[in-house]
Amino acid sequence: MKESRMIPVFISPDERLVTVFGGGAVALRKCLHFKGFRIKVVSESFLPQLRDLVDECIEIILNEENCGGYMDGAFLIIAATGSKKLNRKILEKARDREILTNSSHGGGDLLIPSVLRREGFAVAVSSEGRVPVFSPYVISKINQALDPAYDGMLRLLSHVRPKIIDRIESQAERAEILSNIINNEEVWSLLRSGNEGEALIVSLHATYASAKGTDGLDSVIPTLETTLSDAAIRSWNLNEYIVIKTCNRFELYASTKDVPTSLRNGLTLGAVLARDDPADVILPCRLEELPEGATVGTSSVRRRSLLHYLRPDLKIKNLRGNIQTRLDKLDCDKYDAIILAKAGLDRMGIERSAFRLDPQIFIPAPAQGAIAIECRSDDEHTLNLVSSIDDHITRIETGAEREIMRIVEAGCSSPIGIYAKEENGALRITGVSFADGIEPTRINCLIPMNYTEIDLIAVADSLRGASR
Repeated sequence: MKESRMIPVFISPDERLVTVFGGGAVALRKCLHFKGFRIKVVSESFLPQLRDLVDECIEIILNEENCGGYMDGAFLIIAATGSKKLNRKILEKARDREILTNSSHGGGDLLIPSVLRREGFAVAVSSEGRVPVFSPYVISKINQALDPAYDGMLRLLSHVRPKIIDRIESQAERAEILSNIINNEEVWSLLRSGNEGEALIVSLHATYASAKGTDGLDSVIPTLETTLSDAAIRSWNLNEYIVIKTCNRFELYASTKDVPTSLRNGLTLGAVLARDDPADVILPCRLEELPEGATVGTSSVRRRSLLHYLRPDLKIKNLRGNIQTRLDKLDCDKYDAIILAKAGLDRMGIERSAFRLDPQIFIPAPAQGAIAIECRSDDEHTLNLVSSIDDHITRIETGAEREIMRIVEAGCSSPIGIYAKEENGALRITGVSFADGIEPTRINCLIPMNYTEIDLIAVADSLRGASR
């Protein structure tokens, strides 16, 4: 069989224009494939569904002479009229303009495959124009066979890969670390049971420790034989996770706000480091300086809820990626402003014009700004080692915030902010919850520094009182 000349490619919409000639069922199927692109349809008649689906419909009787007049600005021309002769002419005129083509009668530059879209990836199948009806059948079988945990694995890899790229220059070592994650059966088992957070922790432990043996990452991970210095830990922060080699073992250090409020059996927080500024910041201008209708980037439901409440005129758009990726998106004018954690910017040594949001009003996530060291509860050596850097006040403050979150049965993706701060020998707690919708429930109270669970239950009841 002759080798295929077709090459599978995925193309991002990016405001690209697709012009479709024809208004029938075939044209509708073609338009559905390109949903998300700008679509213009040219035909003498249209199915009703087409008018609702596309950006522009031009009603005209098409012929071989006038079809070339509707191709300006198109990234792709699709010939889907009922006339094979007219379709050939449309392809010919599009190629004269060096525009990519597709045709319902074959002969185009681009084939449209059947696509299975999952949360983080897509699978495309094409019979290369020979038997189009076979491709959807293959897609249905693939969908039945795909492990649901694939989506979780891709989320995990997407989270870890930028951190590996930032710290490891060797392409071979990067590939080895990612392969170790993909082939780790414990990670797959945790993903299949729905424990993505634990899967991430296991993958970081296992892959950093196993890459080229336990000494494989000495060039990027400091060796601390007997003591842990606060400065050393902060200098190796990877936004949310830190891996430090101690006595030929690897322990995990995480932003405390990302540590589950209920730890796995056998694990404990060996130390909580002195808290950095817990506030959020907005870049590149103050919140009140943003013009009406400005677009602000954040994926935090807490930040989105606070923004909607304080500035209901703003447009909130999802923002993902590591700190530098988010800043790059701001610099490329994809957003008018973005919101980040001040502690993250400070630890990365990034000096940008950023404006602090008052944590008493724009209340931060529980334990934001603090780093915790999670250890095995039976590992006396490590617990003794890290006890010297445990900050008593920060542990009390973040412990109260985390316990309140546990009591109200909320997670890090909940629209809730809690901030505890030592004040004249007591603990001032401010909180906000948008669990009921737009109108927030707020709390502001004092409890003893040596608080009991009863004290925290009372605070939690006040925070969720309106939702009961």
